[in-house]
Amino acid sequence: MVRFILVTALFLSASLTHALSPQALNARAIALDSLGAAAQPHVVRLPQGAGYVLSFQAKLADGCHALRTVTIDHVGKLGEVLEVARGCDWFINWADFPSLAIADNGDWLSFYLRKSGAGSYAYDIETLRSTNRGKSWSKPLKLHDDATESEHGFVSIAPAGGDKFLIAWLDGRHSVAMQHDAHDHSHNHGATEARMTLRSALLGRESSVHHALEVDPDVCTCCPTDLVRTQANQYTLVYRDRLAGNLRDISLARFDGRRWLAQGVVNSDGWRVAGCPVNGPAIAARGAQSLVAWSTMQGNDFVVRTRILGKPMRELERGNILGRVDVAATANAWLVLWLGRANPKQNALKLARLNDQLEPMQTIGLAELPSGRNIGMPKIASQGNTAIVVWTESANNAPKVMASIIDLN
Repeated sequence: MVRFILVTALFLSASLTHALSPQALNARAIALDSLGAAAQPHVVRLPQGAGYVLSFQAKLADGCHALRTVTIDHVGKLGEVLEVARGCDWFINWADFPSLAIADNGDWLSFYLRKSGAGSYAYDIETLRSTNRGKSWSKPLKLHDDATESEHGFVSIAPAGGDKFLIAWLDGRHSVAMQHDAHDHSHNHGATEARMTLRSALLGRESSVHHALEVDPDVCTCCPTDLVRTQANQYTLVYRDRLAGNLRDISLARFDGRRWLAQGVVNSDGWRVAGCPVNGPAIAARGAQSLVAWSTMQGNDFVVRTRILGKPMRELERGNILGRVDVAATANAWLVLWLGRANPKQNALKLARLNDQLEPMQTIGLAELPSGRNIGMPKIASQGNTAIVVWTESANNAPKVMASIIDLN
């Protein structure tokens, strides 16, 4: 795969909505060859400025899979690769995959997706906890209380004080009549979809799921969700909804520690589509402000949009793009990651730093990538004067996790 670092000027013709400064962000690739055949990366920052934790799924020689983690410091040095779990009955998917979160007391929480029946999209969420930074893990605990052979996935996690986590996920317990084999996590769903719910729960060290709630009774069936803690005991959840007439706009809900409060749509995009676009929103918080980024269809163009809640919406790019956004907050700016265009025939993994008016101050191209599912869902995390971006490429017909450290100075 041809890799490239582009200065901002090269993107002036790439249909970005706003003018960019002549500066470019500085990115440096991290060597991850030691991870082997690996995909579905996710990254989260460690407490006290200690770097990052990368989680990923590795394919084993026997055809099974392992969920593993490795720490990465601010200069890209890797720690020891540690294994969370392994299995031969897992659901492995480019869009729905494990992540990792860190509690306020330092506990780590992760999960894997285990097949629960013969249907292609019948799988459960099995959570695991580590109290020693990934050196050992608890026995798996199923997150949801139903026994249906249906989809449970697209998980978002936020620390909820002490040893607790708030977790949100898509739950198909009311959709068992759907035709799973037609539900291929792509853009070609049929016009008829059974009801997918959005649910949440709190999980503590006592290894029991409590305060389980239904957030929304009818949402898009296979779009990632995102959850952020905005202040003590206050959380904001964003997701692609399914409103009347198959309206697929991004909705917002807030949790006050006891209940969820619907907040309407982030923006009235008016995108109506019969199937699931497999393109969810992302959210980041800085103080009292929260930034949401998402993609939507406007006419014949796919559009990446951003909005600081309570302020006007701004567009980043439109055209024949893939979207798949992620966001992070820094001390004085916002970072938005998305799959846009490098040229008419090739996609580009792009990163922009936005000011509080959502104007791009700098942007960079991290990789030139083909279309399709193999590149997965790129992720970003930031800490201090650095950020890290992770994604998947293909090398010698095998998936490979890629990463770059971004210098924000």
